[in-house]
Amino acid sequence: MAYCDALDAERRKRRGEPYDGAEGDLFTDCPPFESLTILLGSTNGETFDRIGLVADPYVAGPYAEGYYDITLPVDSAILDAVKPEYRSAFSLHPRK
Repeated sequence: MAYCDALDAERRKRRGEPYDGAEGDLFTDCPPFESLTILLGSTNGETFDRIGLVADPYVAGPYAEGYYDITLPVDSAILDAVKPEYRSAFSLHPRK
């Protein structure tokens, strides 16, 4: 999952050392979406083309690491997951 991969990369960067990512460890598991704040963003001011996922301290890491704020571009997999009645509010993120 793109979010979990991006979160793990940020964890490695902040911690400055590799970690084993042992399953069942609060600070190495990928937190469930219910534990995150989800923000929709737009680069064009008309449709949502990025999704921000914010994990508070103690959700994805120890308090000293602070918040984890990961932004993902809307891609075709995300568009496919959006209910049809809301799909027109989303667009693919313009990759640079």
